[in-house]
Amino acid sequence: MIKLHYGYIFISIFIGFILLWQFIASLLDDRLSITFCDVGQGDSAYLRFPDGRDMLIDGGPSAKVLQCLGKSMPFWDRQIDVVVLTHPDMDHFGGLLDVAQRYRIGMFLHNGRENSAPRYRELQKTLSRRGALMKSVAEGDVLTIGDVRALVLWPSRDIAFDTLGVSSDETSSFRINQNDRGIVLHIRYGTFDAVFPADVDERVQHDLLDRFSFSDKIEIFKVPHHGAETSMTEDFLSVVQPIIAVISVGANNRFGHPAPEIIEKLAKYGSKIFRTDQNGSITVRTDGKRITVETERKSKKQTIQ
Repeated sequence: MIKLHYGYIFISIFIGFILLWQFIASLLDDRLSITFCDVGQGDSAYLRFPDGRDMLIDGGPSAKVLQCLGKSMPFWDRQIDVVVLTHPDMDHFGGLLDVAQRYRIGMFLHNGRENSAPRYRELQKTLSRRGALMKSVAEGDVLTIGDVRALVLWPSRDIAFDTLGVSSDETSSFRINQNDRGIVLHIRYGTFDAVFPADVDERVQHDLLDRFSFSDKIEIFKVPHHGAETSMTEDFLSVVQPIIAVISVGANNRFGHPAPEIIEKLAKYGSKIFRTDQNGSITVRTDGKRITVETERKSKKQTIQ
C-alpha cells in the first residue's frame, strides 16, 4: 500500500510538471495561431493571439465546435475575449449558444442583423445574462489585439444600417441578402495577412476590390460560402491570389460544396488547398513571417513560407 501511495504522488507530480510546462510554453509562444474547426457544413475559426488573448469567428451549426475549442485552448482558459458572428445563419451561429454556456465571452461582435429562431434568441439572452459586451460593426472598424490588427472590410455602413434590404450606395445597386451582409475580416500580423469573408458572394467582391487595396498576396484565405459555385469571381481571385485557401465544408453535403469550378480557379493561381471535410481541423501558425500548417487528418506539419 505504501508503494502504491508513493506511486500516486509521483504520477501527480509528473502531471503537474507537464501542465506547468504547457502553461509556460503558451506564455512564451509569440505566434498567431488560427484553427479552422471541423464543424461539418458550417464555419468556425479559433484565433489565439501572441499575447494570449483569443477570438472565435462563428460557431458552426452545432455543439461540435466545443471539441475544437477543447483541443485548441489551454486547459485552464474558460474565457474567449472576442466572438465574431459574421451573420445570423444557423451554420454560423448554431454552436455559439453552447460556447456561451461553457465559456465567458468578453465581447460579441455582429453585423446588426437578427434571426427569429428560438436558438438565436436564447443565444442573445445567454450573452446578456453572462455580461458579454455586444456591438455591431461595419466597414472601417478596427480591433487591435497586441501586435495583431483585425479590420472590418464589409459590410459597408450604408448596407449595415439599411433596413429595406436594398443598398443605397450608388456603386452597389443589388438587392442585399443575409449572406451579402456578412462581416468580412482582414487579419494582419507582421507581413502575414488572412481574410475571413464569411459567405459573401461574388457580387460583394466587386465592391471589396473598389473599396480596399489588396497590395500583397493573402497568405490565408477562408474560401467564402463553403466553396459554392458563385463564391469567388475570377477578378477577385486574381488580385487576392491566396497562398493557402481553406474551405470549411461538411462531407457529402447536399449542396455539392465545394464546386469543381472553385477548386480549378484556386489551382490556377497556385493556392494550396485545405478542406475540413478531408483534413479535419486545420491549424495555421505564424510569427508574422513564416507559416506552418498542421491538419487533424492526413497530418504532416508543413512549412509553407
